[in-house]
Amino acid sequence: MGDQVKDGQTLASLEAESLSSKVADARSALLEAQANLEKVLAGSTENDIRISEIVVSQAEQNLQSAQNNLTNLKSKRDTEIKNLKNTAVVTLHNEILVAEAALETVDNTLNDDDASDTLGILKTNSVTTAKNSYTTALQTVNQTKIKISSVDENSTDTAVLNAVDKVNTALDQTRNALSDTFDVLKATIVSSDLSQAELDSLISGIQTKQTNISASKTNLQTAKSNWTNKIVYYEDQISQAESAVNSAQDALELAQAKLSLKQAGPENYDIAAAQAKVAKAQANLQLALANLSDTLIIAPVNGIITEVNNEIGEQTSLAVPVIEMIGESNLEIEVDIPESDIAKINVGQSANITLDSFGDDEIFTGSVTFIDPAETVIQDV
Repeated sequence: MGDQVKDGQTLASLEAESLSSKVADARSALLEAQANLEKVLAGSTENDIRISEIVVSQAEQNLQSAQNNLTNLKSKRDTEIKNLKNTAVVTLHNEILVAEAALETVDNTLNDDDASDTLGILKTNSVTTAKNSYTTALQTVNQTKIKISSVDENSTDTAVLNAVDKVNTALDQTRNALSDTFDVLKATIVSSDLSQAELDSLISGIQTKQTNISASKTNLQTAKSNWTNKIVYYEDQISQAESAVNSAQDALELAQAKLSLKQAGPENYDIAAAQAKVAKAQANLQLALANLSDTLIIAPVNGIITEVNNEIGEQTSLAVPVIEMIGESNLEIEVDIPESDIAKINVGQSANITLDSFGDDEIFTGSVTFIDPAETVIQDV
């Protein structure tokens, strides 16, 4: 109390750690926004551009590698599938010959002179059944030979597959003829013309042809499966390779676009966005500073402290001022003058002034600056 203070001097402050922290955060955010704006304005560095160029180069290599892989895969597919198709063609031509040879054995067995008297004697109609099977199989084999005669590696896939199915059917019917002929031999007994050794030889011949036919069917099915499965395999592999090429192409286009953006420099909208962030950060800082300033009591003018109503740590109240002071600037005092004396007062006239707070011994000087022309009624006077 009684201290001299200057205009703008901090007289007191409220607890404001939280607000001070917000000011620090706002300053950091502003510095970050300003740094980001500078980065945007500066554009990409030489190192950034160089890195992007390397990425583009790598993407180009990846695309070339994917394209080469696709080309090599197609070439390998064409070679392998051609060879497997040719194998299937050769196999079907070979196996129809096996069927033809088997039917020749059937014919020789059913028409063996030595066995004619006792052939199938133990099973009625077995010979007739076998001969009918033979006739059906022979007709099928002969027709198949004619139909597949023009089938070669240059034929369409459909033509080759149809030929494989026809040969397979011919083999099935040949196998039936062999089976029926075997039944005939099982129902045959030895005679003076047919020894047991001769009968066993006939049986062995049919069994051998049955084994050959089974092997032929296996060979034919294997050749077909190897070929068709490889077609499916390469369809899947090529589909994956084409997807890899497409992905590599997309990656290259993306890398090229990023490089172009870096070489072109910052866009106007990027600059505007960065500037907007700086402006927003500045506004936030101003708000934080304003909130913090509300916790400070600042001397409005030069003057003297006349009263301090709170101690450090006490709770303040809106009803009681924390600090009272008198300013050193000119003061205006409103004085009531009796009507009988008002005529004696003139603007500019000097005056001596005493205040109750300072006592009668403290005299202040002043001058009349304004006389109100309207009267003021005090206690009905």
